[in-house]
Amino acid sequence: MNLKLFWSLEVIGGLLLILGVALGIVGVEELGVSIPQIDYAPFAIVFMGVFLIMIATVPIFYEKNKTKQQRIEEKDERIMAIYQSAKAKTFNLMAVSIPFVLIGLALFGFMNKVSFFTLGGLYLIFVEYYAFQVIKNEEMM
Repeated sequence: MNLKLFWSLEVIGGLLLILGVALGIVGVEELGVSIPQIDYAPFAIVFMGVFLIMIATVPIFYEKNKTKQQRIEEKDERIMAIYQSAKAKTFNLMAVSIPFVLIGLALFGFMNKVSFFTLGGLYLIFVEYYAFQVIKNEEMM
């Protein structure tokens, strides 16, 4: 597994964490940038930093504590098929639940038009890419 990506996520997360704390101490209004929710900006930046650090820490610790037997098993085709199956089921769950969440948030007034259509368009791009990959894989096999 390539750990460079995870280490870069750790660094970016740390920088976001430091930036969020600094913005909380100094104040966002000192930057002269107009943000709709000034109170939440430092909290959101700290949250993104902590989230990136948590995402990157788990694979790094897993790779460092992995035994030789685990490295051999990781290359086994059955294990790879299990992971691919889990990813496929996760995608199916997300493909069904995201439209309902988007519509629910929009109907109850928790989402504005810009974010609704941005997330909806992004969802459609992902579904179309999935359909493209299915067609491409069927042609190859």
